[in-house]
Amino acid sequence: MMKRYFIMIVLCVLLASIEVASADSLDGVWTINHCGGTYNIEFSKNAEGGFSGRYIGIDNSSMFDGKYYPGRGKTIVNFIQRHADKDYYAAYVGFLSGNKVEGILYDVSAYKCNFTMNRK
Repeated sequence: MMKRYFIMIVLCVLLASIEVASADSLDGVWTINHCGGTYNIEFSKNAEGGFSGRYIGIDNSSMFDGKYYPGRGKTIVNFIQRHADKDYYAAYVGFLSGNKVEGILYDVSAYKCNFTMNRK
């Protein structure tokens, strides 16, 4: 009987730690400020363990695909914006900290700028 309680407690602790770890993700709607513009992007988990996203509220069919790189107490996010119809790609890299991402982007026009994303 005691062994069952111990196993249940261990499982509860493990499940609680998984929930805390998943809170530091991009799931949901984010406001991104970059290159003089402000937009909303909706991200969700994908099958590869990363995330995918799209603009919402504007007429832009760009898609975003990225991954998380946790280590040494920080999490780096890296994602690519692609708009195949316009032969456009941009690469974003930044630090994810709770409800904020700060980083830099580069695009195929050799343009670069800082960006900030905040969870809505």
